[in-house]
Amino acid sequence: PGVEHEFMEIISAAVLTVVSIVGILLLDKVADKTSTQADKQDESEESKDCRGPMVAANDRSTSMGDVGGQVMKEALDLDNLEKALRVLIDALSLAVGLSWEHAFHASLHTIVVSNVVMQKNQIWAKFGMAAVSFLLMLPVWLKIIAKMANRPAKVFQDNMDAEETRLRQRQDLKTKTASTRSAQNKQGDL
Repeated sequence: PGVEHEFMEIISAAVLTVVSIVGILLLDKVADKTSTQADKQDESEESKDCRGPMVAANDRSTSMGDVGGQVMKEALDLDNLEKALRVLIDALSLAVGLSWEHAFHASLHTIVVSNVVMQKNQIWAKFGMAAVSFLLMLPVWLKIIAKMANRPAKVFQDNMDAEETRLRQRQDLKTKTASTRSAQNKQGDL
């Protein structure tokens, strides 16, 4: 009786999930390719031979104080693009989680409204269903999530150190490339 809205919540959650999974897979592929391209670009930028005339002109314009050119260069940086894609993936994941939270709430509401006994004691019925859901999820949570969270701190620290080293190497390469370009521009101006 009057559960069309709740049914639409469940359908919209299912549709959003399918669309998000496809979107996440596509965005992940693009982000991986962007990361690979960024690594290749960083390696190739060490030599002046790989630079085209547009890049050299762009370097000169930013060295003369063209803030807009520098902002555009940062916006189109492959590292920044990869980070933006990863943020979009996280946002889609959050949207799926929230939509399923609404769908489960709608389902529980439908069960309570449809059952005569539960309809009289809605608060106790919802509390009981929440307790049953908790008891169903607890073993899986303990087996998977808690197990991962209880890993030694060294594992987390090693992962953070490895990521920091990778980022520092990439930044050092960019700094080296930028200083080489600056020196080449100064020689070209002389």
